[in-house]
Amino acid sequence: MIKVEREYVESCETAHIERVLREVDADPASARQLQGTMVLVFPEHEEEEQLIWLDPEVRAWVRQAHERIPHLAYYLAPEPGMGALFFMASALAGPPGLPVSRDGEEVCVKVSDDLAVSIARRLTAGAIFAESIADDWRPFVREMVAPLDEAVGQRIFAVVRSGVAGEPI
Repeated sequence: MIKVEREYVESCETAHIERVLREVDADPASARQLQGTMVLVFPEHEEEEQLIWLDPEVRAWVRQAHERIPHLAYYLAPEPGMGALFFMASALAGPPGLPVSRDGEEVCVKVSDDLAVSIARRLTAGAIFAESIADDWRPFVREMVAPLDEAVGQRIFAVVRSGVAGEPI
């Protein structure tokens, strides 16, 4: 679990997580061991009834983190309750943000074609990183897209597979 302090969020400062992951990236065995285990928490931004990944400052910080660490998704915990996919989708969504609705406790996210391509690009970076350290990217990508509509998840998976093969996205 990585606690992201308010001061880092407000300034979009990601250097601390970049340093940590650079060290981990240098050791393929450590990187493979940490795949899918990282959870980002923003305790000073969490409010009752608000989805933390819709907070504008958190969205900006997560966008910056994904830009500075293209393969960040490789390390994020894929379980829906951990929010990795929703954080990524919300950060990558352009204005006015991510279309969200609630069905009781379940959160439903509408993923446009443009957003699906943006998600696929980030997952492709993670998949290419996985291959570079002799890890199988397929389980990681399948787990990340699992919360999505099945057809959308399959489309993203196909785009990632093409990207890993060197085809343009």
